[in-house]
Amino acid sequence: PSHDHHAFIDCVLDESARASFYDLSLPSPSSWQTQAFRALLKRDSFLQTFHITTGAETVRTSLKIELAEENSEALVQNLSLLSHESQSHFHSLVEHQAPHCRSRQHIKSILQHQSRSSFEGKIFVRPIAQKTEAYQNSQTLLLSNEATSYSKPNLEIFADDVKASHGATISQPNAEALFYLRSRGLSHQQARALLVQGFCQELLQSIPYASIHEKILRTGAL
Repeated sequence: PSHDHHAFIDCVLDESARASFYDLSLPSPSSWQTQAFRALLKRDSFLQTFHITTGAETVRTSLKIELAEENSEALVQNLSLLSHESQSHFHSLVEHQAPHCRSRQHIKSILQHQSRSSFEGKIFVRPIAQKTEAYQNSQTLLLSNEATSYSKPNLEIFADDVKASHGATISQPNAEALFYLRSRGLSHQQARALLVQGFCQELLQSIPYASIHEKILRTGAL
């Protein structure tokens, strides 16, 4: 039987509404999973989306958020824990359509074996969207020389009064930190696991459910 999964989620946040959407995906290694998430935010509303996956043959997530009215805010987070030949691809578009809106995108990936990840994200600021604050950050931790990661953050800004930045890093575990932990009696595997958990914790602390933390760390590529 097929374990493929395809979903479409469309939501509108009315004035002063607040919503958090947590998507924990633990598909079978041979499955395909695609998801499209669309949201429109009205005045003073707040949306948090957190997509977490351990990968599959292919996982693709497409996200579009429209900050349509003043003082709306979006927080986009994604965590991929990949191993073997699994893949995860995350595409996002956050569009600032009104003044005084804020957005933040924080994407993290941890790759083992021959796994692959990609991130392509865009912040689009319309001319009317003065006083925008928009930030985008992609970070990848490679635990194998055979893993592959692509990252393409970008900005399109047509307003004058804007605070915005984007960035991407791809690195291996810090050698000095590994040496320090091993000098305190930990094995190489234990030391690396601690560094990986620390890498995840910045995002996981925003989830208010401890049981989800444990499940992610137990089933992920740690």
